[in-house]
Amino acid sequence: MRPETRARREMERSLQRAYRAICGISLEEAQAMFSRPLDDEAFQSLGAYPLFLDLRDRSMEAVSTGVHLLPEKVPALREVVTQGYDLIGKSTYAGRTDAGNRLIFHTYEEFNGICAEVSTNDVEVCRRLIAMGLQPPEPWVAFPELAETAFGFLQGNIEYWWYVYWEPYWEPYWESLDKDKQEAFLAGATDAWQACFWRHVGEGREVFEEMARERAREFD
Repeated sequence: MRPETRARREMERSLQRAYRAICGISLEEAQAMFSRPLDDEAFQSLGAYPLFLDLRDRSMEAVSTGVHLLPEKVPALREVVTQGYDLIGKSTYAGRTDAGNRLIFHTYEEFNGICAEVSTNDVEVCRRLIAMGLQPPEPWVAFPELAETAFGFLQGNIEYWWYVYWEPYWEPYWESLDKDKQEAFLAGATDAWQACFWRHVGEGREVFEEMARERAREFD
């Protein structure tokens, strides 16, 4: 079996398990749920945060996003996202006036808050979510145990924070901020967290990447 075939089958099995657990349906049923072609032009006009990912590589005519919130923010999010929808199954919704509009809304506890995952083929759901102006909790709230860590390299808890929390939840938000807003945000961070941001997403990242390239050239 070719590596790409094996990887594709592993991905399909993973998606089967995920949709069974979250929605109580098969991957094929989820694909049928999102079968109406997307309006590319409408979805391409969406703002920068939250970032919506195209699910057509899963054979679904839908987009998906994830946000991380403090628990008290979730009821408002649920009300906004499911406005005009009726619950038709586990975490699955259908449009009240247009049954072709479909939605999956799922929440779970993680990172000292709530992760909310949204999949939909309705651009109005996306626009309402963007208009909320959501902000994820500060990383030091999500990971208070890292408050005094020296964030030199990605390993242990900080590696988990980076790959499982930062990339899907915080990086899209961070990249949506202009430089002034990023600096204003960091003004409220501890020295350790300021060093972490400098090292991994600021000027320090370029410094360390250049050092890594220099070292690689030495061994060529």
